[in-house]
Amino acid sequence: MAGGSGPVRHAGETLVVPASAVKATTERVIVIRVASGRTEWVDVRRGMSGGRFVDVFGNLAAADRVVLRATDEIRPRAAVRPR
Repeated sequence: MAGGSGPVRHAGETLVVPASAVKATTERVIVIRVASGRTEWVDVRRGMSGGRFVDVFGNLAAADRVVLRATDEIRPRAAVRPR
């Protein structure tokens, strides 16, 4: 159908996070999840971006807590206290 648009289908679940929660290093793209008071680097793929927010695909669930400003200075297994 020329000129039309249809639904966009993705393999797997898409989650929307603040763009600042996604960090690209030289080797990977990550979101930092907080679980049991410790940080975990979770590999993700970026999807569509809507300004301040971006779709991500990876081993994340809707209930996961993520660091709002991911940096590579926040190392895996670092102790944190969520706010």
